[in-house]
Amino acid sequence: MAENITLAQDPWPPITSENLEGEALATVIVSTALRNANYNPVVKTIPWKRALFEVETIKSDAIVAAYYNDKRAQIYDYSTPYLITPVLFLKRKDADINFQSLKDLEGYRIGYVRGTSSGNEFDNADYLNKVELNNPSTVIQMLYNKRIDIAPFTSVVGTHLINTEFPAWRQELEYFGPPIQTLHYYLMVGKKHPKGLEILTRFNTEVTKMIKAGTIRKIIEQNNLQDAFPEKGAKSRTEPELDVPPGPAGDSS
Repeated sequence: MAENITLAQDPWPPITSENLEGEALATVIVSTALRNANYNPVVKTIPWKRALFEVETIKSDAIVAAYYNDKRAQIYDYSTPYLITPVLFLKRKDADINFQSLKDLEGYRIGYVRGTSSGNEFDNADYLNKVELNNPSTVIQMLYNKRIDIAPFTSVVGTHLINTEFPAWRQELEYFGPPIQTLHYYLMVGKKHPKGLEILTRFNTEVTKMIKAGTIRKIIEQNNLQDAFPEKGAKSRTEPELDVPPGPAGDSS
């Protein structure tokens, strides 16, 4: 008989969401792996800080999707990374722009959302012509209308935004160039949880099988997010190598 396991997540489409159709990539991957490990996942969507508290105090068993950082690792244990998403530049397909380093992008108008981070190198590149904007939708609109030239996006977030708000523009926009950052997603349990390491061991076993079988790629395609992982130029991995260790990848989730 399957054992119940309570998963906490904050609403963060298309990574985590109560709506599993195209808006909850991590939720589907994690729930599938845990069901395969003979758990019955019960997912609740709550604010991020509350999710952290509940998992630390064992009111919930695990957080669906978290980034790694050293400070948090003193309180929580992590699974193997089950998904790696790149942060890429987006442009119009008719724009002839290429780069190998950020220095190559001097002179281009680069739109980004005020208060967000796209990695230390980009954040600290004061020589770039950055245009602060209020929200991701405005960035897409200005890009399409040629009021900016390029924009950095976490690829799954940008793809989901285009699919849901601007589907008519999907064939006219594309990611290009190497990733400027990569984000690793982990299942996370509290160190105080008496079965925490068992949960992670069983999860890791099943998610490794999913990686080898190409199941995660299929879930990405079922969620219409394959454009977030371009095969050319970006050199991104949709499925992590099995020996990838935890590494810093931001602190917002």
